[in-house]
Amino acid sequence: MAMRELMALADMEEARNRPYLNSGGPLDIFNGKYIPKVGGGYALSGGMGLTMSVIGKASTFKSTLMNGAAINTCARFPESTFVLYDTEYSVSDKNRLAGMSSLHLDDPDKRALHLTDLKRRIKITDPTEDAAESLDAWFDFMKVIRDDKVKNYKDFEVETEVIDLETGKPYRMLIPTFVNIDSWSEAAVRQLNVKNEEFNADTEMKDQRTINMEEGWQKKRLMRQLPKICAQGGIYTYISGHLGKKISMDGKPNSKDLTYMGQDEAAKAMGNNFYFLMSAIIKISNARALVDKNDRRLTDYPSDEHVSGAELQELDLTLIRSKNSPTGFQTQLVSSQRFGIMNGLSYYNSLRNNKYYGLGTPNKVKNPILGDLNLGRTKIFDLSLNYKVERALELTYQLFFIQNNWSFRDQPVDYSIPIEVFAEKLQGSGYAIDDILNSRGWWTYKSAPGIDRSYLTLPDILEIINGNYKPKLIAVSSPRTKESSAKTPVIVV
Repeated sequence: MAMRELMALADMEEARNRPYLNSGGPLDIFNGKYIPKVGGGYALSGGMGLTMSVIGKASTFKSTLMNGAAINTCARFPESTFVLYDTEYSVSDKNRLAGMSSLHLDDPDKRALHLTDLKRRIKITDPTEDAAESLDAWFDFMKVIRDDKVKNYKDFEVETEVIDLETGKPYRMLIPTFVNIDSWSEAAVRQLNVKNEEFNADTEMKDQRTINMEEGWQKKRLMRQLPKICAQGGIYTYISGHLGKKISMDGKPNSKDLTYMGQDEAAKAMGNNFYFLMSAIIKISNARALVDKNDRRLTDYPSDEHVSGAELQELDLTLIRSKNSPTGFQTQLVSSQRFGIMNGLSYYNSLRNNKYYGLGTPNKVKNPILGDLNLGRTKIFDLSLNYKVERALELTYQLFFIQNNWSFRDQPVDYSIPIEVFAEKLQGSGYAIDDILNSRGWWTYKSAPGIDRSYLTLPDILEIINGNYKPKLIAVSSPRTKESSAKTPVIVV
C-alpha cells in the first residue's frame, strides 16, 4: 500500500514556484528574497506576487503606491499590459500613470520613447463600461484574458533571467498582464447593484445589515477565484482597500485581524478571506508632508522646479502579510506629486532617518560608493534623478535593510560588512565603479529588447569583492589602470 501511494505521488504534478516580479524600487527588497539566476549569481525575487494589496485610511496615497508599483513592473517587462479597473472614477489620464515610471529619468530622449511605448500598453476602465459594470463582470473579463493567454500559450511564453527552482533551467513564464482594482472596497457586486436600488434612506437597519453581509459573502466568493485566475493566466493583480475602525459590540478589546494590525483596525468590504489569499498586504499607516522645518511652505528636499511644501509626502509602510518573506518589516517611501513614488529619494530619506547610514554626517553628507559627491539635503532631489546616484543609494539601502531586518543564518553570502568597507573593497575589485553603477538590480526576460544594462544584484557585488564571482559587465568607463582615477564615478546632472 505504501508503495502504491508513493507511485501516485510520483505521477502528481507539483505546483510551480513563481518568482516575484521586480518594480525596480524599495518594495523589491521590502518583500523579497534572493534566488539563483541564469549564468550564476543571485536574482531578487521580490516586489510583485500574483495577488497584492495595499490598505490604508483615506488620503494615504494607496493608489499612488499601488499604481506606481504595477506601472514600474510593467515598464520592466516589454510587451506586458497594465489595466486599471477604477471603481472610484478617479483616474483617466494615461500620461500621469506612465509618468510614474522611474526609467530613463536622466535621459530625455530615451524617456520620451519609453513613455510613448508605455502609454500604448496602459488601459483604463471603470463601471460605466460593460466589462467593468460590476466586480462579477470584471472577473468574467479577467477569465477571458486568462483563456486567451492559455489558448495561445506559446505566443506569450518567454524565458527569463532567473532559474526555475524545480528544474534548474531558466524560468519560463507568460508575458505578464497587470491588473489594478482601485478599490476593492468600493467595487460593487452584481446582485447587490440590483438590491441597493430597491432600498432608500428609509431602509430598516436590519435590511441594510443583510445587504452588507451579502456583499461580504459575494466578495468572498470572487476573492476565492482570484489566485487561480492569476496563476493560470500570468495575471498580476493589485487591489486597494480602505482601513477602518472595528467596533466592539460587547465592550471587550477586539482581537487583531493580523499580528501587525491594530486591535481596532479592519479592512473594509474586502471579504473575510482577503487576509489569507493575498501574496502580500502592505499597510500605509501614515502620510505626512515633507516640509522644511523652518518654513512649512517649502519642501524639505527643494528643487529649482518646485517650491511647494505639498510636493512631497512621506509614507509609513508595514508589511502585514507576505508569502515570500517575513512579515512585520517597516519602511518609508517618498511620494511626489509629479513622479509618484521616488526611488532615489526614498532610499536617501530612509537612510537619513536611520542615523545617516551610509551618508556620513548631517554636516557632511556623502556616500562612500560615490566618493566626494555632496549629497546634502538641498541638492538630493535633483541628484536622485541621476541613475548612478540612485543605484548607489539603492545598494546602500538594501545593505542597510538586510542588516536590520534579515536573519543572517544560512545566507549564501555575508551581509554583515560595513558600508564603508563594502565601498573600499569595491574600489579595489578590478571593476570600474561606473560599470557597477550602470548595472540594474531587477530581472526581466532573457535577451529582452531595449535592455542595455548588466543585471547585478547586491549579493552578486558582495561575491565580486570577495573574489567569488567575475561577471562580464557592459562597460561605460575607460579601461582601469593602477593610476586611474576612475575609482570615483563620473556623475553628470
